[in-house]
Amino acid sequence: MAAILELRLADLRKTLSSRGLTLELSAGARAEIMRRARAEREYGARPIKQLVEWDVADSIVSAQLADEVATATPSSWTGTPPAASFVARRASAAPAAPAEAK
Repeated sequence: MAAILELRLADLRKTLSSRGLTLELSAGARAEIMRRARAEREYGARPIKQLVEWDVADSIVSAQLADEVATATPSSWTGTPPAASFVARRASAAPAAPAEAK
């Protein structure tokens, strides 16, 4: 399942790149996506695709509409640790890694 997550993230990164954005996910965000996908294992890889599209991509779109750089934990991830986050920034911006769980 982790390989499928990487494929979905690569697709999203390609789309974002065409818009001049980059994407980085913290280890906590990856773990949260995998935890949620495993909870719906009977649907195969579909939950991974949905989580990347609905939670990560939608949060980036919302930030773009507000003309911000997205650094967020999706609002649907209530109760998750703050380290479960991602960063989407303009490709020319200086890199700053998302918070990692300690």
